[in-house]
This record gives sequence, structure tokens and C-alpha cells, in this order.
Amino acid sequence: MLFRSKTDPLLYGQPTTLTGVVEGAKAGTPVTLLSRGRGGQFAVAATGQTDGTGAYEFTQTPLTNTLYRVTSGLTKSASLFEGVKYALTVAPSASTVPASGSLKFTGSVLPALVGHAVYLERQGPLKLGWHVIDIGKVEEPAHPKEPAQGAPFSIVHQFNTPGPEVLRIKIPGDPGNQSAAGAPLDRKSVV
Repeated sequence: MLFRSKTDPLLYGQPTTLTGVVEGAKAGTPVTLLSRGRGGQFAVAATGQTDGTGAYEFTQTPLTNTLYRVTSGLTKSASLFEGVKYALTVAPSASTVPASGSLKFTGSVLPALVGHAVYLERQGPLKLGWHVIDIGKVEEPAHPKEPAQGAPFSIVHQFNTPGPEVLRIKIPGDPGNQSAAGAPLDRKSVV
């Protein structure tokens, strides 16, 4: 049984379509989508039927990393991992700062996992990786009962050396969600 996702990994809150084919199935053959989160058991997530070619599809919006499996009669698919990345927005206060000035980075994260670390990273001199230079924390959202509202964070970093740098904000992954990084930001210093 073929089984795949149209998008992987997903951004938190983004839907995906899971599609597959039950070889030799007639139109109307029942199919069941099973899902499980970390440490859980497979449970029914949706049911459907095949079309005349044996194809089926399900639309899902997992909020954490999820395993999926499809069954039809005695046939079952292999497990399919669907990764879900944190949704991250970032806004630096400026891109030009004095050689020994500070720069404030603000933004929001979904899901709102209060206390989760947020990293300010600098790209290595040979552009061969990123190095953590400061750490912030995800704060309590203004309206915690609204699940679609991002939780804010801020990092104020003091720069002590002149010169341009490439920076980014990153929220590290955990068992529930995969890491996400903002777009690289160029910092220029002025004397």
C-alpha cells in the first residue's frame, strides 16, 4: 500500500493531504487513517473510501510530530512520520547599531510553550554553521486561552565588536515539534 504526505515537515497549524493507493481495491473500499503522537497508541483519526483506482486521501492538521498509518481490511501501510515545526516570527529593532551597541529582537512562537528557549545565533566566519550567542525565553501570551495566538519572546544582545555579522533567531526542537529558524539578518555596525 503506497502512502505519502504532500508536505513534510509542516509549519504549526498548516494542513497537509495524506494520499495513497490500495492496490487492486474497488471504488468504495473502506480505508481508516490511524495516528499517534509521541509515546501514544495508534487511534482512528479519520475514515474514508477509495475511488475507482484504489486511491484515497485525508486532510490532517497535526499540531505536534505525528505518526500515521492507513489500514484497509487486512492490509496496512508502513508508518509515515509527519514533522511539525514551530511557527516563528522575528522582528529586529534595527539592522545598524553602534560598534558597541545593543540590538533587540522580538517575535512570537506557536505553539505557545512558555519557558522554551529561543536562541540568537551568529553564522560562523566561514559560513559553516551557526553558534548561539544569546538565549531568550518564550513568555506567556497576552491572551493564553486563544490557542492561535503566538507567545512573545525578546532578546536584547549587547555587541562588543565592530564589523558585519549574519544573525538569526532559532527555536530548538523538542519531542513535540521540530526546530525552526528565522531568515538570516545582516547586522552592520557604525562607528
